[in-house]
Amino acid sequence: MQYFTLKHAKLNVSKIILGAWQWGGKKAGWDTVKTADLESFIDTAIHKGINTIDTAKVYGDSEIILGQILKPYRDKLIIATKGMGGPDKLKNILENSLRRMHLDHVDIYYIHYPVSSIPLESQIESLVALKRQGKTRAIGISNFPREKLEFALKNYPIDIVQDGLNVLWQKPLQQNLLDIYLKYDVPFIAYSPIIQGIFSHPRSTNAHILEKNIFNSEKFSQIREDLSAELAALAKKYNATPAQVLLAWVLHTKGVTGAIVGTTNKQHLIEAVSARSLHLRAGDYSRLTKFGSLTAPLIDFTKNMWDWTPP
Repeated sequence: MQYFTLKHAKLNVSKIILGAWQWGGKKAGWDTVKTADLESFIDTAIHKGINTIDTAKVYGDSEIILGQILKPYRDKLIIATKGMGGPDKLKNILENSLRRMHLDHVDIYYIHYPVSSIPLESQIESLVALKRQGKTRAIGISNFPREKLEFALKNYPIDIVQDGLNVLWQKPLQQNLLDIYLKYDVPFIAYSPIIQGIFSHPRSTNAHILEKNIFNSEKFSQIREDLSAELAALAKKYNATPAQVLLAWVLHTKGVTGAIVGTTNKQHLIEAVSARSLHLRAGDYSRLTKFGSLTAPLIDFTKNMWDWTPP
């Protein structure tokens, strides 16, 4: 496993981060998971070098489940969570997250989405204040549009940034957000790198959240068919799985520091860790990149991948 450092917080974070949205159960649109299974799953993740778990207030029961199993692993794991709103709300959300996880602080606290009706300065300054108060060791921002992103990175000590990036959702590439991350030397973490397993593990879950993913809609049917064929060919060529091919494309995109992999399947987790060593040839990387030009005209980027409009 490779790691990167949050320079303001001196935290060493694994380049593969374990996403805990799936742990939220039916409240989060996913299948129910058993805590006993997750304990064994975390053991495997730590053994493979993963040292960071990413959750959020809105991920159903994810924080509660994490709080039930975290104690034996606390000194081995970096815990990241997210909230959004004005100063009071951001603080209250974090306090409730800490209570659910039985913690006195988290390691990384993100603004999940900027709230357009609240001055951006007050949102970020409240994040900085929470770090100063010792409630979080590092601060991050997620899903920021270009103008707000550059303002935040230019004026505040932001430690880390998140946004969605995969072969079909290439907003950070197409809107030149990756250039901004590089300009300010801030680590960028991609979420949904394997498109929630639509192409790689299509029968591994009955989760309702997948029905909301825009790439499951009819208008993307031909693109889905073409990408499935491309992934099958590349998986055979590289002796890999389709998920590994998708993840390798993300991890080797310039400006990407790491990726969040959400799964509760040990084998899928092991495959994800191995994907870091899969190097796509330039022509294969380019063929996958071209899918972004096919999907972009069909996407409303003011919404997210699940057709939700941020506040």
